[in-house]
Amino acid sequence: MKKIFTNTVQLLLVVIGLTPTLAKAQNADTVKTKNRMHSGWHKDMTGGLELQAEYRKNNVRDINAYLVPKGFPLLANNSTWFNLSMTRMYNNRFITTLGIGGTAPESVTANDVKVSVFRGQIQVGAGYNLSTNTAYRFYPTVGLNFQNSFLKVKDNGNINSTTDFGQEITQSSSSKTLNQHTFGIELGGGFDYVIHLKSKQMDCVTVDRTIPIGIRAGYYIAANNSDWKVDGHKLTTGPNSKPNGVFLTLVLGLGYGVHKN
Repeated sequence: MKKIFTNTVQLLLVVIGLTPTLAKAQNADTVKTKNRMHSGWHKDMTGGLELQAEYRKNNVRDINAYLVPKGFPLLANNSTWFNLSMTRMYNNRFITTLGIGGTAPESVTANDVKVSVFRGQIQVGAGYNLSTNTAYRFYPTVGLNFQNSFLKVKDNGNINSTTDFGQEITQSSSSKTLNQHTFGIELGGGFDYVIHLKSKQMDCVTVDRTIPIGIRAGYYIAANNSDWKVDGHKLTTGPNSKPNGVFLTLVLGLGYGVHKN
């Protein structure tokens, strides 16, 4: 017991002796962290969420070239995209964006077979704000676009021909979903008018709230199309148009900036 007591006392003395050193080191790390947060990329970082309505021409002529000989009417050419995008701005200059969106599906029906076309996309972009006025932003942009086109065939005639579960499993049907990937590049620019709302004071931070209203325009380059696939099976033929062209986007957002008091 005496030995255990002696060892315990020695351990406590060591801990007490090291405590000031550990506290000093921790304080130094805290100061370094604060300095990093108040300098470089971390200074005045703001962000936001944007709703976008975009016009970018799609081309369904080559799809119609396959459908019309089989008795289908012409598919409409839907060139309106709706996107949801997140933005980040660093030092009121460098802008990054990440968005997801798509078109509304267009469909035609013939002989109880319905064909629908839908396109989805993921956008990654960057820009540089040339304005020093916080009331508006003007910036050139460059972005990458990853698009997926879906062609869905629904054979209602054969699907609805039975109510038996077992028979439905092996029922012959033309129903399938085909898809094709497209990689694109977006070059353009944007202008945002920024409405500043009343800032909100909290315990140790100030939250600046804004409503950006903007417009973006540029040129879309469809750089590469993949082969069409159905359930992972690659098709060697199929529509392969690359709809290069201008795009125009209207933007309405909700922005914020968090600053330490």
